[in-house]
Amino acid sequence: MPIKAKSYFQKYREAHPQERQNDWQRGNAASRGYDHQWQIFRIQWLTANPVCKLCGHIAVLVDHIKPIAVGGARLDPTNVRSLCRDCHDIVTANYRKTGINEPPKGASK
Repeated sequence: MPIKAKSYFQKYREAHPQERQNDWQRGNAASRGYDHQWQIFRIQWLTANPVCKLCGHIAVLVDHIKPIAVGGARLDPTNVRSLCRDCHDIVTANYRKTGINEPPKGASK
């Protein structure tokens, strides 16, 4: 009986076991502060602020200016901004690299 070939994701998980462990340690969204209250807050925020703060495109994400993990206020309107996915990815990558939760100088989409 033929055996089904492993998918790309199965091969990736096997090659990067540490990333999988990090996901388990990270917990689910609700345990990280993104519970029902957050979902309501997010919808209300994006309804009132539908444009990306950085580039002017349609925003789909609400980003914490000071991350919750380092003491940022979870539901504080002064600690969030609307971002499109591309800008959020740029900001998050810069934060992981430098610890600064802003786009790098000279970054453009």
